[in-house]
Amino acid sequence: MKGLPLLSIMTWAPFVSAIVIMFFARHRPLLVRLTALIGASISLIASLWVYYAYDRGAAGFQFQEQLALVPSLGINYILAIDGMSALLALLTSIIIFGGVFASWTVKERGQEFYALLLLLVLLSGVVFGGWPAVSARNYPIALIFGPVVIWTAFRFTQRETATGIFILSAIAVWGTLHGFGPFVRETENQSLLALQWWTAVLLR
Repeated sequence: MKGLPLLSIMTWAPFVSAIVIMFFARHRPLLVRLTALIGASISLIASLWVYYAYDRGAAGFQFQEQLALVPSLGINYILAIDGMSALLALLTSIIIFGGVFASWTVKERGQEFYALLLLLVLLSGVVFGGWPAVSARNYPIALIFGPVVIWTAFRFTQRETATGIFILSAIAVWGTLHGFGPFVRETENQSLLALQWWTAVLLR
């Protein structure tokens, strides 16, 4: 890992913001919003940096980060990004940045909502983003969204739930069409049908 770990910053900034919101911003609505905005802004800046610094002439995976977590078991932390993933990362960051502003007027359970929103974007990037190895290798980990969607449906109104589902669906469709995530099949039609089946089960 050389230089600034841009992919880690881009990936984990929303998660860190969610943790700060849940544990340190209780009963402070303005602090909750500002923390969410800062996390989304950091992720957006990092994704812009990666997108414009990506060497399209060289292509392939770039900005690789690798850290041995448990060497004896061969468990490593690996991040890398190609040109298509760089674009998806940028779009994901724009969506979460816009989502924070679109939900700026949320008054009830604001702390919980922003933490959920940031967590949802992090998971969407991990599953469908293409830069973590679990996404690029199409591991079947889509069920991790179940608890988050159930949490949203039971705790919030239709407006907040629709916002979360829209963000998840937009990232999932884009990632699947570009070969990332657990629903990639031989053709685009098969991939979208598999994704549609998962979405239908998730939202029932």
